[in-house]
Amino acid sequence: MSDSKFFSSLLAVTTFVGLVVMYLHGNPKFQPYMLMSICGMTVFILLNVAVYYLAKNYSNKSLDQKYMGLIYRNLAMKFVIAITIPIGFYYHYQQPAGSFILPFLFIYISYTIYETWMLNKMAVMRR
Repeated sequence: MSDSKFFSSLLAVTTFVGLVVMYLHGNPKFQPYMLMSICGMTVFILLNVAVYYLAKNYSNKSLDQKYMGLIYRNLAMKFVIAITIPIGFYYHYQQPAGSFILPFLFIYISYTIYETWMLNKMAVMRR
């Protein structure tokens, strides 16, 4: 996968996610949680870029074990992030309801699907 294809597809995903998140935060129920959504999008974008460049490096050098290790480390890191950010916001801002998690879950799922697609495309290209 070329850098231009990666960044154009990441921009498309980010635009879609951003529009949906803006729509969700138009609802008064979700308005107070915009900062958590921005934080989540930023973290997942940066993580996707880092994983892309690491996977590209491992693919170019045919380092199969490191490529698989990257996938496992990324899975663990995303799990920690997906728990840490909402818990941190919950305790810091004393969220009154559990609805604050819905926009964040949408962001998490969207970028996870994109990242899975990207890594699968890179793995197929390695063969």
